Amino acid sequence: MSLERIRKDIKRCGHSITIVQQGMVPRYAYTVGLRESCGFELILAGGAVYELDEVNIIMKLLVSACFESGYSREVRSKAHGTFSIGESHPTWNKKMLLAAMAFYKMDTVPARQIIPDKIHTTVDVPLLSEKWDGVHQPIWKWLAGEWDLPIPSTSTAVTNLSALKGEPVTEASRWEDDEWELFAGPGPDVPQSEMRVVPIGTLLGADKSLARIIELPVGKALWRDPIEMQWHDWAAA
Repeated sequence: MSLERIRKDIKRCGHSITIVQQGMVPRYAYTVGLRESCGFELILAGGAVYELDEVNIIMKLLVSACFESGYSREVRSKAHGTFSIGESHPTWNKKMLLAAMAFYKMDTVPARQIIPDKIHTTVDVPLLSEKWDGVHQPIWKWLAGEWDLPIPSTSTAVTNLSALKGEPVTEASRWEDDEWELFAGPGPDVPQSEMRVVPIGTLLGADKSLARIIELPVGKALWRDPIEMQWHDWAAA
């Protein structure tokens, strides 16, 4: 989003919302313009359970709560759950709030994290209160540094909410150089409403036992029992 657009948004409604589409790291959204009225910006990092239009709704809901209460309480949404507000370490802010830093002409901008409740939390939601560390936050390691996997940096996976909530992936298939399907449970049984497309690094970072899928040839598939957790070629099942 251009700085001119941000200025127009702030003049019109007191804030602007920037959504950074997923690439090597998960999607995230943040405000620009709240610092002067609330003292900080807001970040919604990850949250693959939410569709793009829902992210906009959630951001606007939390912005309104900021103006009304300064976040002295939890914010509840009947459709999207309950949100709390946590601190966000400057090491995250410097890597994520690029438009805000450019707008304010500052090296870092104070921010707080919008944290979904347990029911709506997925593996891509980091704990921003802790110092950024690519080793301990592998899903977000590519916020800084170059892509270091032997597959295209554009690689994505079609997956389901069960996998994104931490259940083990039991079916893996690769259909293009940069496209996988990774499901917890039988893929054909997953309803469309529970399917998501995420960066491949999201699932690889959440579960190191998925490393074998990197070497999976295009057109091939693997399966494993969720208890045994040993990969088998699909044809051998």
